[in-house]
Amino acid sequence: MEKYLGSQHRFLQAALDGVADPIMVVGVDFRLKLMNRAAREYSGCGDRPVAELPPCHQLIFSLDCPCDQVGRSCPLREVVRSGSRVRVEHDQVMVGGEECSFEILATPLFGENGELFGIVESLRDVTARKQMANMLRDEQERLEQRVRERTAELMQAGQLAAIGELAAGVAHEINNPVNGIINFAQLLADDSQDDEQHDILRRIIDEGERVADIVRNLLAFARQHSDQESDEVAVATVLDNALALYTHQLAKDGIILTIDIEENLPLLRLNPQQLQQVFLNLLSNARHALNQRYSGKNPGKKLAIQVLLHNGADGRFVRTKVTDYGTGIPREIIDHIFEPFFSSKKPGEGTGLGLSISHGIIKGFKGHLRVESVAGEYTTMMVDLPVA
Repeated sequence: MEKYLGSQHRFLQAALDGVADPIMVVGVDFRLKLMNRAAREYSGCGDRPVAELPPCHQLIFSLDCPCDQVGRSCPLREVVRSGSRVRVEHDQVMVGGEECSFEILATPLFGENGELFGIVESLRDVTARKQMANMLRDEQERLEQRVRERTAELMQAGQLAAIGELAAGVAHEINNPVNGIINFAQLLADDSQDDEQHDILRRIIDEGERVADIVRNLLAFARQHSDQESDEVAVATVLDNALALYTHQLAKDGIILTIDIEENLPLLRLNPQQLQQVFLNLLSNARHALNQRYSGKNPGKKLAIQVLLHNGADGRFVRTKVTDYGTGIPREIIDHIFEPFFSSKKPGEGTGLGLSISHGIIKGFKGHLRVESVAGEYTTMMVDLPVA
């Protein structure tokens, strides 16, 4: 009988040793009854008799108490509670100085009278699987974020297209009566012999011409949705067109505007309406920052625009600098201002898409949109456009 039992024990041990995952038989007192070779190698207990080994939680996880007392699931107690096979996971387990994850399958062992006398534990290292799952989840989140960004861009493009069509319709409606006002005022001015009356009529003509310029710029801005082709343009001309739509608002807010444009700048090949959209966004942000810092007129309420040729490490650029001496951008958010939907403005004052779309437009021109800012002092937005 002893010989037979010995051979059966050796057969069972050989069968367990052939399994790559650590397998242990644990009694209800947490003491080891049987281990395969993989479990011995994992625990580092060598060839010590199982009767001399410490409890399973101490041997396997280096714990002085059962796992459930440190916030982890104890396989033995889970089996006692359920009376059936259980599967538990242990994350953030330190093995050889590395953080690992384990999946433990615990199967109950019952005696002839149905009394539980232990469990069979099978440990499987699922660290690689967990890492892969985390990588896939992160990749899925990145793809979902990209879909959200692209959806926002398409929504913005649709809104801009609708605004462009509306602007074109309004501009055409305004254009005819404005031309009529200018022509009738010119006829009266030609026939007028009174200097004071002539001066008033001349002012009417000048104001009418200004309205006509605004209408022309609105029509040019609206055309960007039906004509996305590039053309050779001067940055100064595009900037003038943007300012024609914005100068009145800047003056109304008491903003002191200075413009410095270098002479003989090269022409650039790009879409002028898209670049105008970028300039309008930068002017809008600058105006908002200045109005936040100064409620009314103030000598410090200044907006400076400079256009110059810049020689960079990766070629020549026409650089446009828009500097406002408003609230500035806090250091903790400056790295996020080009992210879609990020906005430091109050709800209802901005969508958080302007700088993101502008950044994409300039990137499409193979240029750069950068920012320099000191909170409470100034913000400079630099648009670098490559010279072909």
